[in-house]
Amino acid sequence: MGGALLRSGLALSLVGASLGQTTPKALTFNGTPLRGLLPAGAWADYFVVANDEDSNIVFKVNATSEYANALGIYVSEDLPSTERTRQANGVWSVGQFLDFDTTSMIVVDGIRHYSVVIGQCYVRAGQTYYLSVFGKNVAGGPKPSVPYIVAVEKVPALIPMNGTVSGNVCDNRYMHYYWELDSSFTSGGVRTTVSKHEGELDSAFVRYEKCAGLAGANLASVELSGHGQPSGSVTLPQGPTPLEAGRYYVSIKGQQELCGQYQISATQINQQALLSSPAPTLRSGGPLALLASLVPTWLLSRASR
Repeated sequence: MGGALLRSGLALSLVGASLGQTTPKALTFNGTPLRGLLPAGAWADYFVVANDEDSNIVFKVNATSEYANALGIYVSEDLPSTERTRQANGVWSVGQFLDFDTTSMIVVDGIRHYSVVIGQCYVRAGQTYYLSVFGKNVAGGPKPSVPYIVAVEKVPALIPMNGTVSGNVCDNRYMHYYWELDSSFTSGGVRTTVSKHEGELDSAFVRYEKCAGLAGANLASVELSGHGQPSGSVTLPQGPTPLEAGRYYVSIKGQQELCGQYQISATQINQQALLSSPAPTLRSGGPLALLASLVPTWLLSRASR
């Protein structure tokens, strides 16, 4: 799994072409959204400069349109060229983009919601991030100009020890958080609790020193999909070895074409509470589930790290 940062040479077909490049407009973190009106086949560019490396960056675009593909939004570290990397065969390369959202089935009162996320572990202080918005065409003729608003949010990633953070995520995106331990921590453990409050979510994942990566890097996972307000806790360590100093990431994955709200807490517990804690929730199904039922908890925990 990854933080939705797509660096491959994946290509996306777009009908029509932009013949110009706009001067990018500055966005302000958590500031007043900017309004725009985008004709079919045109681009509008925005930018923001990261001022720390301890936050997620979330770009949000809300459009008034009956079309799910009314807009396409793309985030990159370099302003795309005038030709927008259009290839000779009419295919537009999106390999240069960090993340993109080209359709939205998330509609509230006629407003479509698009979003892209740069996870905390990818953010670099001082780096300029560009958001490019494209007014797409539809089969059968031109599409009306699309009114929209665009905003950018900075979402701090640190979970204070013995504290709680809350947030929301949409449409298969990931939000990354972390709590930290220094070398003075030698006894007891930390219980991480994740719960869904509203909407729909997929899962939460806990990792050591890895903001994103393959599923094999997960220490544990919590299922957050389904009705009601599902929740789960992961208590570390699960064995005789004390927790290592460093960052422990908690990543929340959204549900496709839906949004959800969540809460995450990290609580330091004493040795007695640690010894009475259940094992973490591991990925279900397949050989790993069988392994979890056969191998002692402390050994499985060490192997997972």
